[in-house]
Amino acid sequence: MELKRQITIILSGSLLAVLVLTFIFVFFFLKGIRQASADLVNIKKELVLFQAKLSGEEDLKENYQKIEPDLEKIENSFVNSEVPVDLIKFWEQTAMNSGVYINIAPISSSADDKDKKYVWDYMNFRLNLFGSFSNLLRFLERIEAGPYLIEIKDLSIQKLNDSDLVSKEYPGLSANDIRAILTLKVFTASK
Repeated sequence: MELKRQITIILSGSLLAVLVLTFIFVFFFLKGIRQASADLVNIKKELVLFQAKLSGEEDLKENYQKIEPDLEKIENSFVNSEVPVDLIKFWEQTAMNSGVYINIAPISSSADDKDKKYVWDYMNFRLNLFGSFSNLLRFLERIEAGPYLIEIKDLSIQKLNDSDLVSKEYPGLSANDIRAILTLKVFTASK
């Protein structure tokens, strides 16, 4: 009987040890499964976020392609402050097409002025214009509708005097014509 009892105790101890080891094994195995499941959920969330970002970037590229011509037009609206040749040519051509004589003089830039209410840099120009009032209006309309960003700061108009009429610089002027002094602020590209 002693042998039976020893066998029962050994079997019971072995069974208990197997059950404890099985429980420990299953516990750690399930814990590993839970951790793997949590990692899988996190990976899926990251994948969804990545796909959303990728989609957003594709939308951004598509939108950029749509607005790129407008951005180029905006960029071309700013004058090169170091060499404003295109602007001066534009004014001279517009004056000629409008039947107005023009004399252009730069007077200052944003670096000279202490006016900080403007975001963009600018240059000030004074235009002396000679011609009929209707031609002057035509010139003003054309430069306002032109490709450059300008702001009219000051405009003074006066009837021509005798010294203006006898000037050989502006032939063909009559007593009914006017002289206009136009001060413009022209926005320039940043350096």
